[in-house]
Amino acid sequence: MDDELLVVAQDGVAKSYIEELAEKYGAEIVGEIEQTGDYQWQLSDIKTLDELKQLAEQVKQEEAIVSADVNYVSNIGSESVDYDVNVGKEWSDDFLKGYDPLKNKVKLSADDKLWNMKAINAPMAWKSMELKKDNIEPVKVGLIDTGFDTKHEDLGFADNGVFYLNGANSNEDRDIDTNVKTEDILSHGTHVAGIMAAKSNNKEGICGVYPYGNSLLYGVSFWGSAKKTEDIYEDKYSENAVSSMMEKIYFSELILRNVKVINCSYGDESGVLVEYGNEKEKEAELADLEDRANLLGDFLNRLIDKGYDFVICSCAGNDSNNAVEIKKKDFRKTINTKNVDSKYASTLNYIKANNKFEKVSSRIIVVGAVDVNLKRSYYSNLNCDIYAPGGIEKCRIFSTVPDMENIAKAENYTGTYGYKMGTSMAAPPLRAYALTFGALIIPLPVRR
Repeated sequence: MDDELLVVAQDGVAKSYIEELAEKYGAEIVGEIEQTGDYQWQLSDIKTLDELKQLAEQVKQEEAIVSADVNYVSNIGSESVDYDVNVGKEWSDDFLKGYDPLKNKVKLSADDKLWNMKAINAPMAWKSMELKKDNIEPVKVGLIDTGFDTKHEDLGFADNGVFYLNGANSNEDRDIDTNVKTEDILSHGTHVAGIMAAKSNNKEGICGVYPYGNSLLYGVSFWGSAKKTEDIYEDKYSENAVSSMMEKIYFSELILRNVKVINCSYGDESGVLVEYGNEKEKEAELADLEDRANLLGDFLNRLIDKGYDFVICSCAGNDSNNAVEIKKKDFRKTINTKNVDSKYASTLNYIKANNKFEKVSSRIIVVGAVDVNLKRSYYSNLNCDIYAPGGIEKCRIFSTVPDMENIAKAENYTGTYGYKMGTSMAAPPLRAYALTFGALIIPLPVRR
């Protein structure tokens, strides 16, 4: 942002003092995270990046301040258990397809709606969990994504557990704007949420890899954080622009509510410039990525130091062997790629690869995609921690999606189901699978 700084105060410093300090530098507080002492300052006038950096250095010299940085903008895209696991009517016909019970093996098929679940042996895990359900302590799970169909019959979001959807903090908000690509906003996050934690205590639809997410599912909508949906497409920087402060807020909404495992199926295509841009573009993009990674890494590190524990699953990105459209503040271009390194695909991935914040890096898992033959999907970026089913055109992933023809109807709305592919679909199975098998071993806090 060209008129904002992010300021971190020493522990114990009163907000009133930070307000006085902001006024001294011609700024006001427009955002804060009380638990960590993070403040968002808005300056009275617009400045160049160099001027902002110079001002940040001045603010850092104040005794009450730990750090001060530019508020960078990035572009991101896409209790107890008392019931058995019900896979739902959408999967019931395919549930035993391909299984050889004598050899305990399964043959995967692209026409099997739950091939991705069988590829990671989720049905066996579900059965094991049923046998041990008296000892399982489900935990809160969450995702940061485009938006969510909170009324879908197969998704059990926690009460007031969805943030910034249509600018609101409640999953009861359904002020759907049908004029601006609403399906784009709701569909991706709804699909990811279903893979991760669709209900298993009903007979509808499907079952998430983690079957005990009903009423324990939380979501943050980064597209919905715009006050108006038009802002997403008419932002003065680019599409889907998200500031470093907003990214901190997204994670704080989940982590401060004790959400233990967070899925992040989004990335920044402009990271491709580090490998495929000209020298000026490479240098600028890498510097920007490092700055954003340092801001988020430091924030997450301070949450860990305060006793919060969590694991983040981050998708590797779909930039390999692709025509990647780059959208920046001052230019747009399309780059034809070959294999792309996942570490440039998002702030989280760079934090993981750079390892500057070791406690944070150890809590991030970067997930790539494979197809029904368990071969790397052609689009999946490289250098991942692990690969999971993400599919290709002939074997996509089946999950929950909004029913756009009926979503505005107040009565009898149920949602529907459909197919998508990508590393976005690969990250939630890994995250939920870790929870599922963790629950079989010991009661969950977070497993490293």
